Amino acid sequence: MNATTIADELFRELGEPADISVPSIVFWIIGNIGVLNNYLGTSFSIANPETYPAVSPEINDNQKVVLKTIYWIHYFARQVNKNLGAAAYQSFMEVKEGNRTVRRVNKTDIAKAYGLQLRELKDDLNGMIMGYKMNLAAPLQCSVANPIYVEAMYNGVSCYAPWGSAYGWRRS
Repeated sequence: MNATTIADELFRELGEPADISVPSIVFWIIGNIGVLNNYLGTSFSIANPETYPAVSPEINDNQKVVLKTIYWIHYFARQVNKNLGAAAYQSFMEVKEGNRTVRRVNKTDIAKAYGLQLRELKDDLNGMIMGYKMNLAAPLQCSVANPIYVEAMYNGVSCYAPWGSAYGWRRS
């Protein structure tokens, strides 16, 4: 898959914000593909980063979702910092003139909302990483004490479980 395709998907999923662009997301993906490798224990690289930045080996949908979540965390952390800096200070909250009222939203409240979103994304990312790694793990052996067995396959490994066991297998 091409890094530009992933960046375009991210840009559209974020609602096409004015403060970032697809090339800046591509640049971020090229520079941070190692973060995905560290989290998932994979070995992705970017082939031809100057011309056609393709992710090699091919990235699957689960891995792509983890990469997107890592970018969302980066994006929302930038939004928190942007709304908490000295430039975010406002001298007024509400102005009334006649029957018109103009109210400014406090940037600290905006930063708090982004911070909550950031925490939720980090929790989601940890859950995704754990689920990804658990799906890669297959049992090497399954053993039970009951002498009546039924065979089942789990990731290519034969497992035996008793009839009517807690696994829900029943005699037909």
